[in-house]
Amino acid sequence: MLNQDNILEVFVKLHEKVQLSGMKGYDPRLLWYLPAATRYYKKKTKINNFFRRLEVAICRYMPIIVPLYLKIARVPLVENPYGLGLLIQSYTIVYKKTNDEYWLNQAKLNEKKLSKYLVKTLNGGLGVAVPLEDPTVTNIPAGAEVALAYLELYGVSNENYYFDIADKISYSFLNDHKLKKNEKGICIDYYSNNDGMHVLNANALAMEVIYRVNKINKINKVNDIVEGMFNFNIYYLDNYDCLPYAGAEDVRVNGNWNCYDVYHTGFTIRSMNHLALDDSRFNYANSILNKTYNLMKKNFINSQGYITVLKGSKTIDIHGVAEFSRCYLNFNVNKANYAPILDNFNYMFVNDSFYYQRGLIDSFFYMPRWGHAPMMLVLAEFL
Repeated sequence: MLNQDNILEVFVKLHEKVQLSGMKGYDPRLLWYLPAATRYYKKKTKINNFFRRLEVAICRYMPIIVPLYLKIARVPLVENPYGLGLLIQSYTIVYKKTNDEYWLNQAKLNEKKLSKYLVKTLNGGLGVAVPLEDPTVTNIPAGAEVALAYLELYGVSNENYYFDIADKISYSFLNDHKLKKNEKGICIDYYSNNDGMHVLNANALAMEVIYRVNKINKINKVNDIVEGMFNFNIYYLDNYDCLPYAGAEDVRVNGNWNCYDVYHTGFTIRSMNHLALDDSRFNYANSILNKTYNLMKKNFINSQGYITVLKGSKTIDIHGVAEFSRCYLNFNVNKANYAPILDNFNYMFVNDSFYYQRGLIDSFFYMPRWGHAPMMLVLAEFL
């Protein structure tokens, strides 16, 4: 049971789980590779979509069959570089708060694993691909969390090697991913294969990495790009009652562009808040960001005090709990009352790890990328 006095002790338990079980585990992304889903993504017919949805529903409401189904479908559990990035961030933050060299050594050991997953990009940068998918296509969220891990390592070690990696990931964001410009500002492609999407959380995560790297590089052109990306996102925070998943530019190709969920909102406003607190150019956005955060609290905290995935939903998802918890500290840094976060942590904590989801059906898997490492990062930040 977690309380405000034993945060480090529980962090150690989570670390021991990683030592015991490694960083391979279940991931919701694996559902994309099951037979019905694979068939649908090859040929998007109504009947294929029906069977894909049925397959997901069976896995959701009968989680006990999922491990066997994955084996039958020959879908392997994988070590995800995204999860390693989050894990490294947690270790470096704990090191900064405890001065215990053990945690810095753990961060460096995991960096050696992570570095093997870095992909050399077409234009000479570095990126991160999705396991089991095209290794030449890099993506923003994974690349951003990995770059932030390298920036944390650079901050505690001052070793140029770590900054160089973060710099090359930032460079790839600017040169391998298309930057789309319109009257709102600039939005980056989610993937490096010219997907054309306007995903707000990817725009925010890339923006934070580019901004933090450029604080050292100091390139005026890059400053202008960061400002354009910030402007694109702030338009939606300022003009919509909730923060959509993507820009209205995607309405014709993405029927769910305006879907409002807890973790994508969290990613977006947390990265934007970093800039708003750090750079006077963006101070004007503080009130807008706080408005969105307060809307998150209103829409995603149910009557029992638990963090739900969607407004009015009964489902509590560990990824959403982790992301809202990081936002909670981010927006309450001077007056943090940890009780709401501790209650959610304890509700999801089981077998020295976490439930995947709780609601009508509770499901538990060891999930390094989706749940375990994000919650380790939460505890590190709450120390």
